[in-house]
Amino acid sequence: MAVLTLGLGIGATTALFSVVNAWLLRPLPFHQPDHLVVVWETVPSAGILENTPAPASFAAWQEHATSFAGLAAWSILTTNLTGAGDPVRLEAIAASADLLPVLGVSPRLGRNFTPEETRPGADAVALISHGFWRSQFGGAHDAVGRRLMLDGRSTEVIGVLPESLPLLGFSFDVWRPLLLDRTSESRMLWVFGRLRPGVSLEQASAEVSNIGTSRPGSGMTARVAALHEQTVGSLGQDVLMLFAATALVLLIACANVASLTLARLSARQQELVVRSALGASRTRIAAQILIESLALGAAGGGAGLLITGWAVKGIVSLAPRAERLADVAILEPRVFVFALGASTLTAMLFGIAPAMQAVVSGLGNGVRLEGRGVVARRHRLLSGLVVAEIALALALLSSAGLVLRGFVRLSNVELGFSPEGLLVLDIPRPSPVAGSPGHTAFYTQLEERLAASAGVRGVALSQALPLRSIGSMGGGFVIEGRTGDDASTPAYWRIVNADYFRTMQIPLKQGRTFTPDDREGSPAVAIVSESFAKRAWPGERAVDRRIGWGNFETPLTVVGVAADIRHSRGSAPGPHVYMPFAQVPAWSPSQLALRSDRGTAAAIDIVRAAVRGLDPDQPLAGISTGEALLSRTMGRRRFQLTLVSLFAGLAAVLALVGIYGVMSFVAGQAGREMGIRLALGATPSQVRWIVLRQGLLMTAAGLALGLALTRFGSGLLEGFVVGVTGDDLLTPACAAALLSGAALLACVAPARRASNTDPLVALRTE
Repeated sequence: MAVLTLGLGIGATTALFSVVNAWLLRPLPFHQPDHLVVVWETVPSAGILENTPAPASFAAWQEHATSFAGLAAWSILTTNLTGAGDPVRLEAIAASADLLPVLGVSPRLGRNFTPEETRPGADAVALISHGFWRSQFGGAHDAVGRRLMLDGRSTEVIGVLPESLPLLGFSFDVWRPLLLDRTSESRMLWVFGRLRPGVSLEQASAEVSNIGTSRPGSGMTARVAALHEQTVGSLGQDVLMLFAATALVLLIACANVASLTLARLSARQQELVVRSALGASRTRIAAQILIESLALGAAGGGAGLLITGWAVKGIVSLAPRAERLADVAILEPRVFVFALGASTLTAMLFGIAPAMQAVVSGLGNGVRLEGRGVVARRHRLLSGLVVAEIALALALLSSAGLVLRGFVRLSNVELGFSPEGLLVLDIPRPSPVAGSPGHTAFYTQLEERLAASAGVRGVALSQALPLRSIGSMGGGFVIEGRTGDDASTPAYWRIVNADYFRTMQIPLKQGRTFTPDDREGSPAVAIVSESFAKRAWPGERAVDRRIGWGNFETPLTVVGVAADIRHSRGSAPGPHVYMPFAQVPAWSPSQLALRSDRGTAAAIDIVRAAVRGLDPDQPLAGISTGEALLSRTMGRRRFQLTLVSLFAGLAAVLALVGIYGVMSFVAGQAGREMGIRLALGATPSQVRWIVLRQGLLMTAAGLALGLALTRFGSGLLEGFVVGVTGDDLLTPACAAALLSGAALLACVAPARRASNTDPLVALRTE
C-alpha cells in the first residue's frame, strides 16, 4: 500500500515536472535565446497589449532604435501547392532576410534569403521546413535547387530549415521572402528583435514607444516582451498551477505513508525493545527507521517512474495545443534527477515522524512502551497527519469545484452569434493576385453559386471569422468632428459580405445591413458594433455618423450598429468595424462560413464542387464546424478542469485511506479499553460512537484548516483561471460536506469492529 501510494504521488508529480521541463525550463533552440524579444504595438486605453505592428512602425524602429542588435519581421502567408495531384494549402510565412540571423540559426541545407530577393520583381525562392523536406522530398540532399509550384508560380527551393524552429509556438511548411511597403499602416507583422547586451525590456519598450509612427490621438504605443514568455503563453500558468496541485497530492501521500509507518511501528515494539536492550541507542534506532523509509521511497520512486510514462501521455493528449507538448521527454537527465530527489525527499518526510516518535518514546531505555503517555502521543501524531491530509484534500476538492463552476459559467456566456450548424473553412486565394479584379470576382461568384445550392441557408465571407481568428486591430478609426485624444477609437476591422450578419445570426441593433449596392465606386459604408458606438458616440445615435480609416480616402458612413461578439467565451467583447469586401479590394475574405440544412459531409461536397467549378487549383483548408471551433476555444478550461479534478479525486481517496487506516489502528490499540467498557455495561452503540467521535473530530479539524487554505487558494486561483470568483462560498461548503460524508463512511467499519469486541478475549489478551 505504501509503495502504491508513493508511486501515485511521485508519478503524478514527475509527469507534471516533465511538462514543466519541456515547456518552461528547456531553452528555445536559438543562439542566446534570453536576448530574443517580440515587439508589439499596444492600445492601453482599449486594453490591447499585443497587436501586430505595421510595416511603417517596423521601418522606423529599424532605422532609429539603438536597443537592438537586430530587428526582423515576418507575416503569415497564404500559399497553395499545385502541379502535383490535388491542390494543397501550405502553412507559410513571408520572412525578412534578417530573421534567421536575428534568431541566430542557419539553414540545415542551402542558404538564407538575400536582401535582393525581398524586393519586388526578384526571382521566386523559398525555404522549406525540415518536416516538409522529409514529406515532400524524402529527405533527399539534392532538394536544394528543386522547384515547387507555389501559387501558380515556379519557385526555387534555396534551403532547408533546422528540425526545431518554433515561432511563437507555431510551425510553418514554407518560408518566402517578405516584400514590404515600408509606408503601410496595415498592422500585419510579427516583429522579433535581439537586444544588445545590457539593455533591459523596459529600456527597449520606452525607446520603441517614442519612435512610433501612429497618428496623434490614436492611443497607440509599443511594448517589448521576452520571446520565451510569449512562446510559453498562458498555458505555462496552467502547468505551474497543476504542478502545485500534484505537489499537494504528494504531500498527502507522504502523510498517508507516515501514518502507515507509525502503525507498523506499533507492531514492532517487542523488536525495538530487544534492540534497545542489546545496546542500540535511540539515534541508531531512528537511523534504522529512516533507512527503511529510504528503501520504501526508492521503491515508490521506481513505481512512480512507471506511472510517469502513462501520465505524460495522458497529459499531452488532454492539452489544448498538444503539438506544442509533443516533445515532452521523461528520459531526460533533469527528469530523472527530479524523480530521484522527489523519492528521497518524500522518504525523509514520511520517515521523520516515526523516527522522532521512536526517539521521544524512550526506546533506548527499554521502558514499557505501551504506557498511556506513549500511546497518547502516537495517537496525537497520527491524528495530526490525518488532519493535514483532510485539509489538503479539501483544498484540492474545492479548487476542482471552483474550476468546474468557472467552466459552467463560461459555457453559458453569450457569444453574440450562433456557431451551431455552421461549416467553417478557409478558401485562400494566392497572395500575388490579391486585390486584382479577378480576385474579388472569385469570391462574388463563389457566394452566388453557394447561395443557389439546395439546402444552403446562408453564406458568410470574412478575412477573420469569429472563433477561428481574432482579426486585425486598426490603429484608430478617426471620428469625424472630433479633435485631440478623443478623435480616434481603435477597433478590430472585418471585411465581410452582405449576407454575413444573417448567416452568423448577429443581431442588428440600429440601421441596416450591407446590400449589393455597397460596391466599389459607391459611397463607402461601415457597420460598427455596440461597444464601438458607445465609445465613439456615447448616448448618441451612431447611424449616419462618419469615421475615417487609413485605407479609405473618404470617410466611411455608418449605416448600422451590430450586437457585440466575443472571439471566445473567455474573452470580452471588443469594438468592431465591418466593411463590405466589394469596397475593399486590397483585402480578400479568405474564410467562409456556410449555414445549411444538410449534414457536414454534404455541405463540404457543396463547397468543393462550387470552388472547383471556378478554380480547379484552389484547395479547401481548415475544414471544421462551428461547434468544434467553440469546443476548441474551451480546450484550455477543459484541460484545467480535467487535471485538477483528477488530482483532487486522487487526494480525496488518499485522505480517506488515511482516515480508515488510522481509525482501524486506534480501534485495535484501544481493544482493552473497549473490552472494559463493554464489561462494565456499555452498549455496542456507545462504543461505536466513541470511535466515530474520534474520527469526526479529526475530520472537523481537517475541514476547518482546509477551509482556511481554500479561502487563501481561491484568491490565487482567481488570477489564473478565467471564470473563477474568490468569493464563492458554496463550492467549498459542498466539497466539505462531500468529504465529511466520505470520512464518516471510512470510520464506520472500524467503529463496528470495536463494538463487536469480546470483553473476555480483550482482557485475556491484555
